[in-house]
Amino acid sequence: MVYSDPTSEAMEGNKMAERAAQGVKLLGAGVVKVVHRCDDAKETRILDLSSCSLTQVPDAVYFLMRASHEPTTENQPPFHQKNNIEKCNLSGNLITKIPPKFGFCFQQLTTLNLSANRILVFPVNSFTALSSSQLTSPSTPL
Repeated sequence: MVYSDPTSEAMEGNKMAERAAQGVKLLGAGVVKVVHRCDDAKETRILDLSSCSLTQVPDAVYFLMRASHEPTTENQPPFHQKNNIEKCNLSGNLITKIPPKFGFCFQQLTTLNLSANRILVFPVNSFTALSSSQLTSPSTPL
């Protein structure tokens, strides 16, 4: 028969709960940071999501950045709408791919910084306004 110390089990449970709470707090702070930066970009037309620990461009960014003057159709989700952002900085994240919808939603981009990411997939044909001189690519090959 194995006996366990209920005090040590409770302490271990408390430690796990504290770690989980810290993780949720950090995630919440990251979400708030992204939301604030999206709000700022509506005025400046510069979206700076650098060093936000992103592994992808969150759908919330597409939703928050949609152009208010663009009509929404029944068949078009709100995060697939165009916006008027001219410069976007996604450097210093953990992003591995840029989906084609990014190019569609950000058609006005003239500058895109993807340096210090882990980009493996990039839809080059989705970016009509960018020239290669205006794209700062990651250190790994595209």
